[in-house]
Amino acid sequence: MNIIETNTETMKTDTGTISGYISNLRNASKAIEGIIGTLSGSWEGEAATTYETRLKNDVTKLNELIDAISELNQGTQTAGTRYEQCENNVADIISSINV
Repeated sequence: MNIIETNTETMKTDTGTISGYISNLRNASKAIEGIIGTLSGSWEGEAATTYETRLKNDVTKLNELIDAISELNQGTQTAGTRYEQCENNVADIISSINV
């Protein structure tokens, strides 16, 4: 029989680290948007419009991916909190039993 163990401290550490990465990604996305704005003011024509459109589409996809990672990270944080609550409830029940 396999035993599944959950280490909530590791979950907290990992989700905290991932939150930092998410923040860095959001900042990078904003920086890219700024660069796109600068480029659009310095280049004209059909090629410029096509390139700008593609870059904006890529940034949109990047932001969607960042949001998905953020939701997954939040779900992991919630799971860790619920696991700890359950573990504490079980410990309270066990300690209240008089033998």
